[in-house]
Amino acid sequence: MKGREMSSSPTYVRLSSSNDAEATSSPRKGYVPVLVGTDNEDMERLCIPVKLINHPSLASLLDDSVLDLGYTQHGLLRVSCGAEDFKEIVKNISRRKQGGQDAKTSWEIRKHSVWKKLWHMKVKAKLKHFMWKCLPNCLPTYEIMSKRPGKGEGRCGCCGEGVETIEHLLFFCENAAEVWKMAPVRWDGLQDEQHNLWLWWEKATQSLSMEQVQKAQEEWLEFEQPRESEQESNTSQNMSGQQARREQLREDVVCLYTDAAISAKRIRTGQGIIARNWKVTIMRAKGIVNQGKGTVSKEEALAVRNALLMAKKPGWTKIIVHSDCKSIVEQINRCSEYDYSIATILEDVQDLRTGFDRCSFVFIPTTKNEISHALAHFAVKLVHNIEWEHDFPIWLIELGKKEMRVVSLFVINSCTIKC
Repeated sequence: MKGREMSSSPTYVRLSSSNDAEATSSPRKGYVPVLVGTDNEDMERLCIPVKLINHPSLASLLDDSVLDLGYTQHGLLRVSCGAEDFKEIVKNISRRKQGGQDAKTSWEIRKHSVWKKLWHMKVKAKLKHFMWKCLPNCLPTYEIMSKRPGKGEGRCGCCGEGVETIEHLLFFCENAAEVWKMAPVRWDGLQDEQHNLWLWWEKATQSLSMEQVQKAQEEWLEFEQPRESEQESNTSQNMSGQQARREQLREDVVCLYTDAAISAKRIRTGQGIIARNWKVTIMRAKGIVNQGKGTVSKEEALAVRNALLMAKKPGWTKIIVHSDCKSIVEQINRCSEYDYSIATILEDVQDLRTGFDRCSFVFIPTTKNEISHALAHFAVKLVHNIEWEHDFPIWLIELGKKEMRVVSLFVINSCTIKC
């Protein structure tokens, strides 16, 4: 075999004939030496990266060489292929791998940019969570349900005319199209990207589109501001009454007591909600049970939200919500800087709060919240939610009487201050 001059390449290394023995015994780290050529041409010694050996193209060449040369060949690996053809194959494989890495890196950068913009948007947390599920196609649309669990046909439940994908749900469904017509924002130039939500979102979050979103938000705030000012004015007028009027208003105030319990053994959570009038008499009680581990802050926040929902049912307009979770009460009263894990729940609380003439939140020590605490632990043992309005269980009545002396002074002071 004739020795050839040394040449360099990013994907393989040619070995000189004078160093054959040395190259065979101690090849360059990360490379494997092979002999390449056919019977009609000189064999050429090359080193190729070990990570390319398992590539289907090279594996196929090695299989063909086994058929031609058998398994008994000694020394370096021999590949029955033209040297120039082999070099071109290795170069193409390396080029494709490098291109794939660059594309992956570029894609990772794009994804990071999209998520960063999403989480820094000044919108409600529930909207961020919604887009967080939509963009990677994790929202349980009918298409997803038909493919993964194998349930249903995947057809849109609203219009029934197409497969309910994320894009159909947000853009192409008749109901979605009507909503877009009524929206104050005009997404000019984005119609071409509606076939792919990710591309649409990337383009929509560019500076021009975000200016349009900001303008729409400002217009909405301008619409809401007079109504909020009117509500504040009405509240100020109501709070400027005399002490006699406060005494009268106190009779209309309903005090709600909330607490939550977690049972690691049963893997359940319970919520206890007690409604009392200004005389500390129990008006309504509700126990809520949920399956799952849960966290203290989340369950306490859910208990407060469920208390507001319970207060809306009988039409109470003036309420004071008591909770023994100080962090929850502070976050609600601040109306900002929510804990990320419960931001969506607390935003719901703020929305529900606007539906009452008066709604305030007060921290109460655990020693003055024993009845709702006991109801929460009782709810953990339930199978279904339970609610009492007139006929209360004896243990709840007895506990209410026992706690009445402790709570009565606290309730009167709360009503006087808040009303």
